[in-house]
Amino acid sequence: MLISIQVMRGFAAILVVFYHIYYISKLYSDYNIRHFELLHLGVDIFFILSGFIMVYIINKGDSFSNNMILKFLKDRIIRIVPLYWFFTIVMFLSYIFIFDKEKSIIELLKSLFFIPYYDSFSFGIYPILGVGWTLNYEMYFYFLIIISIYLFRSNYFKPLVLSMVLISVFGYFIIDDNTISNNPFIYTYFNHYLLEFCIGLIIGHLYINYNIIDKIRWFCFLFFFIAIFYSNYQFLYNLIISSCFFVFVLSYERKLKENSGKISFLIYLGSISFVLYLIHHPLLSILGKIYFKYFNFTNIYFFYFLSLLCIIPISIIVYELYELFFNKIRVYFNASKKIA
Repeated sequence: MLISIQVMRGFAAILVVFYHIYYISKLYSDYNIRHFELLHLGVDIFFILSGFIMVYIINKGDSFSNNMILKFLKDRIIRIVPLYWFFTIVMFLSYIFIFDKEKSIIELLKSLFFIPYYDSFSFGIYPILGVGWTLNYEMYFYFLIIISIYLFRSNYFKPLVLSMVLISVFGYFIIDDNTISNNPFIYTYFNHYLLEFCIGLIIGHLYINYNIIDKIRWFCFLFFFIAIFYSNYQFLYNLIISSCFFVFVLSYERKLKENSGKISFLIYLGSISFVLYLIHHPLLSILGKIYFKYFNFTNIYFFYFLSLLCIIPISIIVYELYELFFNKIRVYFNASKKIA
């Protein structure tokens, strides 16, 4: 994988963590810094990353056969499902036995199988593990890719991008303030977030097939700061900011690779980013309650420090255990194949 992509994975995860630290701080105090709303850009960067990575992976494939589609699906499921299911079930049990909140088996099943539903408690389309709402979009994106490759094979790119743009445009006209509660399927599957996956696909296509990324580096740098300066925190500004940031960092791939030893922690942060993303919010919820009880949020910035001090080491431990477990499984299956 490209070094710049790993760095941006880690950076996006940290942005999301900071956003949720900021959000929890607001719950317990009068703390409010308007520009900190931009920390939500971590999610936008993640979606663009997903689009880029998918076109990059597909381009490295040898064929566009049904076997390739099955392998693609298997790889995506292995990467996302085990960890997500594990922490979703842990969160489900925590709601019942620790937080004394009602959660039904139907909600659990919908969460596990990435089926969007409206949660009246949080007033949004949130599964049991809150950050899983982004994985609903992720899995939908994978579904669209599989359909496009199955129908168009090596010519999948243009139909995929066009269909995603049309779906988003159609969603602009049919989604209103009531859609989120009345029809979570429409809200999710016709949402403008698809455009961010689309941007990632287009950037990936340009990166692979045209020598243009380096040439537009400073153009993106300029637009990045203009968009931040005029940002009203709406989707269009988020799209411009995250896209320009993505292209700018990507354009330094060669230099980042040459200096990979100096940024090894950032690269490693990219490796643990998915674990970090999954577990940080439940941990922050617990830390927020403890910090409020004993410190009353008198020093908010110490809460930032304490949160990172807890979340990053725990994420590292979980990631290393997960890798150790799956490496043993890979060794076992490879040995089984040789015996057979």
